[in-house]
Amino acid sequence: MKKITAMVVLGIFLIGLLPISFAEEGVSKQKVEQLQKERVEAKDGVSVEKAKSPNVKKELKESKLIVKEEFLKGKKLDKERLEKLSNLKEDQIERLAEVKEERLRKMAGLDEEHLKKIAELDKKQLEKLSLLDRARLEEFSKLDKKQLQEKLEKIKIKNVDEKLKYRMRVIDEKKIKEAEEKFEKAEEKLHDAQEKLEEKRKMLLEAKKSGNETAMIENAKNGLLIAADAIIAHLEKVKSKVEQSENLGNETLSLIIADIDTKIKEINDAKAKIQAATTKAEIRDAAKQINASWKNVQIKSKEHTRELVNSDIKGIIKQSEMLERKLDRVLKEMAEKDIKLENIDAKIKDFSQKVNIARVNLNESKQKFELAKSSSEEDKKELMDDAKSLSKEAHDSLKDAHKILSGIVKEIKASYKEADFEKEEKDELVEIEEQD
Repeated sequence: MKKITAMVVLGIFLIGLLPISFAEEGVSKQKVEQLQKERVEAKDGVSVEKAKSPNVKKELKESKLIVKEEFLKGKKLDKERLEKLSNLKEDQIERLAEVKEERLRKMAGLDEEHLKKIAELDKKQLEKLSLLDRARLEEFSKLDKKQLQEKLEKIKIKNVDEKLKYRMRVIDEKKIKEAEEKFEKAEEKLHDAQEKLEEKRKMLLEAKKSGNETAMIENAKNGLLIAADAIIAHLEKVKSKVEQSENLGNETLSLIIADIDTKIKEINDAKAKIQAATTKAEIRDAAKQINASWKNVQIKSKEHTRELVNSDIKGIIKQSEMLERKLDRVLKEMAEKDIKLENIDAKIKDFSQKVNIARVNLNESKQKFELAKSSSEEDKKELMDDAKSLSKEAHDSLKDAHKILSGIVKEIKASYKEADFEKEEKDELVEIEEQD
């Protein structure tokens, strides 16, 4: 997964934007708007004679035609895309004129029927739609008008903090290193405890065979203490991984850490009882407490791990969405320089679809996970297994997306050496949230 993240970061492509001008050849956008205003006034009963004037209607029509011509002129699009746009009505062209050219290029790749439908949307709706990745853009465009508007109403666009860049928090490198060292130490402790536990188990069996009760109690105590240390080491491993995550929010992080610390305290309390035990009955009670704690720790550890893994996958998906927008800008710049790459759009579409599969599977995984947390023990296991399986499918889709991305990046580098992979522009740092 680290490799995927690194690839996503390396693949951020940025280009400058060229505003669309409406004020050429003596025809301004303001003039068209004024003529439209006069038409609206006529409908409201104001200046009816003016609206009836053939000259006004003719001038409005001619102005719109010129705007359409100006809009299409100079567009560095392939013949098929230009033909689709030229078949649109003047009013539809006016709406699409507000869309940035690199996004317009993506939208013009839709079926003509779907393009005409979305060209009827208002400015706010078009802005949302234009920011969607190819997979969701195509999915949304196939909906009927009512469904499309309802879907877009649930889409929220928000600016992303330039420092965070889709992460929930930024961790100092020193702290990350400390957390990694803690993880390695916990791993060693767990491994040592497992080896010692097997040794103590054999010694306990030998004491039972010999009938030496003192040796039995001593070996049982030592075995339980080692088991307790193994549980604590396991919890420390989970805790260190959580502390390293930049994809968990502070609130979620605090809850997980607090829960782990509570579990560690419970185990340490059980250790104190084990150390104080002098009889087999006391040993049995301590063993029951350790077993109960371990059972609970296993459940909670799986929950915390699932939360961690899903948050990491979400972070990669968000980065991938941003990357696709950067690729669109690169294609625009390459088109301006008459640099062409065969089937590049199809490859980016494949990339987008793989990311979308990951997005769908992740959402389903999160739903199963939320159900599991409030379910009975019997249902919990099945739901957690389903959540894990869906999460793995999401991860596998991202791996496939990474392979496709590698090929895209290689092609672009070979054909367009001036592409700047390091810069990031503020207007590309947006996050798309699809509410339920």
